[in-house]
Amino acid sequence: MKVTSWNLLHGARIPPKDDEPNPKQLLLDGFAHFSKDFKPDVMGLQEVDCSQVRSGNVNQVEVIAEFLGAKFWAFAPSLMGTPGGEWRNLEPGEQNLYTSLDSKIGNLPTSYGIAMLSKIPVIKWHVLALKRVVRGKWILIPAKRGLKFMYLKDEPRAVIAAELENGYTIANTHLSFAPGGNIYQLLKSKAWLKSLPGKHILMGDLNLPWGLGAKLTRWNSLSIAKTYPS
Repeated sequence: MKVTSWNLLHGARIPPKDDEPNPKQLLLDGFAHFSKDFKPDVMGLQEVDCSQVRSGNVNQVEVIAEFLGAKFWAFAPSLMGTPGGEWRNLEPGEQNLYTSLDSKIGNLPTSYGIAMLSKIPVIKWHVLALKRVVRGKWILIPAKRGLKFMYLKDEPRAVIAAELENGYTIANTHLSFAPGGNIYQLLKSKAWLKSLPGKHILMGDLNLPWGLGAKLTRWNSLSIAKTYPS
């Protein structure tokens, strides 16, 4: 079973480019290059757009799943609207999970979050909401000319898990970049995942350096590699 995680950055080009003519095609070109060498059975995605103008008004995980031949997918919005622009928290009782198992999914609302896709049959999807950390952080990000510092406020987070037919339950998350807050979210995610059936794998963008994810959870790391800058 091949498992991988990718921070999609909503399919944006690095360095960024104004007025991307075909954001959907740019997304597919990236995955075409990726899939030449690696054909995942299960994939976790972070920073995923749904019905956003900037990414071509598509459900990105559905587009990617269709391209890679994965019949099962799920999208968990962590916020409604556009990050960096106008957005809001999900309301109590508001739908927090959209999947390929939904018979009448229709047009999804403008939202942003995390997603998973799987070629292995999914018995059940699970989702856990994580509150945003109040404080933000100065972060170095790519710009049109080199790099620049930007102060980012944290956003709501989530964990999504696929209970697979093969006996594994695999979870994907994108933790806060705020030191301390991400550790709390990691331990909460671990406890939640342990409550679900099967053997467990946790992947995603943990925003933790020095292998802290494995050290703090006391779980084994499946891969040791530098992921940022990637």
